Amino acid sequence: MLEDMECDVPYGKIHYKIIGEGRPVFILHSMWTDYRAMENWLEPIFSKHEKFKRIYLDLPAHGKSTISKEFKGTDHFIENIISFIGQTIGNEHFSLLGMSYGAYAAQGIMTRMIERVKGIALIVPGVHNRTGKLPDKVVLGREEGLGKDLAEDITRAFETLMAIQTKNSWDLFLKEIQPGRELADREFLTSDWRENHYFLESDPFSSLESIEVPALFLMGKQDWICGWEDQYEVFKKFTRASFIVLDGAGHMLHIEKREMASACVNEWLAALK
Repeated sequence: MLEDMECDVPYGKIHYKIIGEGRPVFILHSMWTDYRAMENWLEPIFSKHEKFKRIYLDLPAHGKSTISKEFKGTDHFIENIISFIGQTIGNEHFSLLGMSYGAYAAQGIMTRMIERVKGIALIVPGVHNRTGKLPDKVVLGREEGLGKDLAEDITRAFETLMAIQTKNSWDLFLKEIQPGRELADREFLTSDWRENHYFLESDPFSSLESIEVPALFLMGKQDWICGWEDQYEVFKKFTRASFIVLDGAGHMLHIEKREMASACVNEWLAALK
């Protein structure tokens, strides 16, 4: 295991951790978290499989990864990560697993490195072409009094993200999500970068008719942040893919439906073999 590693990239530095040996899987977390949000729920799944090198990285402007003054947005996110991939594994083939914004970034990376990507898992992914089809915000379960002694910013984030607001989901949020929120580069993430630099210059996969690697699309039926319908247009590009929408789960489905989400990722890993 390699912990607290750092890599110089064109627009800053990437902080990362490597667990295991074998075929590389780069794991990209969602916005406003850090790599620990993915490690906590994925490692029990990877422990069932041999020969996967898990490379957990903090996205630029997240965790301990830093950005330069020239850093603008998603295209620079992609450039930094592609440089990082080259420096950590050379010319090896690899797979990608991304969540939310990390899944959008994964699509951009795969498009630029299509010959080397052996599989991709997209968890509650953001997509390039959005129609605005989002489910209404519905809280499926709620326990009162959660977070009453903590800062309003924390409880607001929890209530924004979670479709199931129970003691169990609250505890997991504090353990897995909140630590990364405390390290995120708030100055950059709250700036106007989303207005002009959130979307990639071109639609990922737009030039490809079909993609023949194992793929997983995993969404929550009650995800009012990224939805679950627009992703189907991307899914149709893949000849070997599963499109799964979990009822009773929102954008944090790995917390709200952990057992089912883990089973889906487990099947995808098996397909990579």
